[in-house]
Amino acid sequence: MKTKASLTRTLFPLLMMFILILAIAASAFAGKQERPTGSFTEIEISSAFKVVLTQGNTEKLTLEGDDELLQKVITETRGNKLIIKLKDGTYNKSFKELTVYLTFKTLSKIELSGAVNLSGTNQMKFDNLELECSGATKINLNLNASKLDCDLSGASTLSLEGNVQVLDIDVSGASKVNAEDLVAKNCNIDCSGASYIAIHVTDKLRAEGSGASKISYKGNPSIVESDMSGASKMSKI
Repeated sequence: MKTKASLTRTLFPLLMMFILILAIAASAFAGKQERPTGSFTEIEISSAFKVVLTQGNTEKLTLEGDDELLQKVITETRGNKLIIKLKDGTYNKSFKELTVYLTFKTLSKIELSGAVNLSGTNQMKFDNLELECSGATKINLNLNASKLDCDLSGASTLSLEGNVQVLDIDVSGASKVNAEDLVAKNCNIDCSGASYIAIHVTDKLRAEGSGASKISYKGNPSIVESDMSGASKMSKI
């Protein structure tokens, strides 16, 4: 028993030291970089990034993640568009998280593809905003806008809250739009495949659906126009 207790006392400090060394080694490979952006009003992001979006008084871009992967992240501004992607032939095989912290003044378009997950930190204001999503992308935003255009394909998911005057939604594949908390004055919908849309409309709703698409709506719009075919359906929540 004394030998076992002595062995435990000897091995425990060694085990704790080993765990500490592993933690230090792991942190050594995690890095943060600030990148220049120039002025931009559109963003295009592909691959597999977690994007934290903030509206502010200046543009700022910070990347955080594995040092080796950060060296393979391309950030460039072409005209008024900021592009963020991995170099061709680069794969995040270990699924290590790459985080993009992006501050913007104003945006007219957000284009995502791959497995990008984008969320906002504050309520954002736009004049006209276009959201284009494909692949398995996700967007979660709180916004106020005059006009919002949403184009989703693949298995994209869009979650919105706030207020908008005109909301146009074009959805296909197995994409989802969760916008019950986004109050839209007028809404136009075109959906197909196995897509799902939940919205809140106050004045006018026009919807066209096919395949097995489903539309659920809140509110009491005075005008409701629908053309649903196949197994598609629209219902009031």
